[in-house]
Amino acid sequence: MAFAIGLGATPWTINSEIYPLHLRGLGCSLSTSSNWIANYIISALFLSLTNTDTGKVVTYATIALFNLLMLFFVLIYVPETQGKTLQEILN
Repeated sequence: MAFAIGLGATPWTINSEIYPLHLRGLGCSLSTSSNWIANYIISALFLSLTNTDTGKVVTYATIALFNLLMLFFVLIYVPETQGKTLQEILN
């Protein structure tokens, strides 16, 4: 629940705005496919990685690190697009 309210929608929002119009369909298809492939790999490995106490700590610390890196990436590099038209975003 916390992921969905927090950073969960950020990649999908960026994905819908980042590509030029003539490449939007291809870009969204490729990024969605790579997202689902990564989700499958993580889901397939998660239970075996968390079998031990050390595995649990390393797994959750890695997830926390990636979430923290994503937060800083979004704050520093992703421009605000609220209230802008599609043409303003693409320029």
